[in-house]
Amino acid sequence: MKITKTLLSFFMFASLVNAMEPIKSKYDFNTTYENAKNFLTQKNIPIFAEFDHSKNAKEVGLELNATKVIVFGNPKIGTFLMQENPQISMELPLKISIYEDTKHNTYITYTDIKELAKKYNIKNKQVVTNIDKLLQEIIKISTK
Repeated sequence: MKITKTLLSFFMFASLVNAMEPIKSKYDFNTTYENAKNFLTQKNIPIFAEFDHSKNAKEVGLELNATKVIVFGNPKIGTFLMQENPQISMELPLKISIYEDTKHNTYITYTDIKELAKKYNIKNKQVVTNIDKLLQEIIKISTK
């Protein structure tokens, strides 16, 4: 089970290939993480999973600075994208990664929905714009 969780965490982290440049938070790791999580909860946006990569690393005898991924989304919105191109289902639900570097700086990064829309030839620009605005709001609340 531990190996399965570790592999799943690895693949979730690897999917951040379409991620934006990391944004430095003015807060510590726990505050940044809680800010993001609380924002999603307050907006009634379902959190489907949370991956604590540093905890998973520790379980297999390795060290990793604080690193967590929150997987979230709204099926009412994501379905529009998948109706247009089912291949985008590989990228959904959305993810944000919050991590601490070796100097204890905290960063947050997320999947760039605009790049995904280009990659999957999504034409519904309004949905993409709305998702992008939501992501920007999460980042602002979490880090500033």
